[in-house]
Amino acid sequence: MYWDDRHGTHSVSAEVISNMRVLMTDESNNASSSSFLLDDDSSIPFSVDEISKSMEQVELADVDPPPLLRQNSGFTFLLQRSD
Repeated sequence: MYWDDRHGTHSVSAEVISNMRVLMTDESNNASSSSFLLDDDSSIPFSVDEISKSMEQVELADVDPPPLLRQNSGFTFLLQRSD
C-alpha cells in the first residue's frame, strides 16, 4: 500500500489495480463466478452523506428475524424486545 496524494488516502499501485482487473475479467468468463471489482470513481455526482440521508430509517426492534434464526436457540437474544 502507499499514500495517494491525489485523494489523501491509502491505496494500492496502478499495477495492482490493473492486475486485479485482468483477474476479474478472466474470472467473469466463469459462469459460476459472482465476483466483481468496484471502481473508485470520484466523478460520481453525489456524496456518501447524500446517500445516507436518502435511505429510509428502519427501527431494528420492529424487524422480525427470519424463521431459521427464530428456531435456533443461539439467536434467542434477537427475540427479546425491550418495551
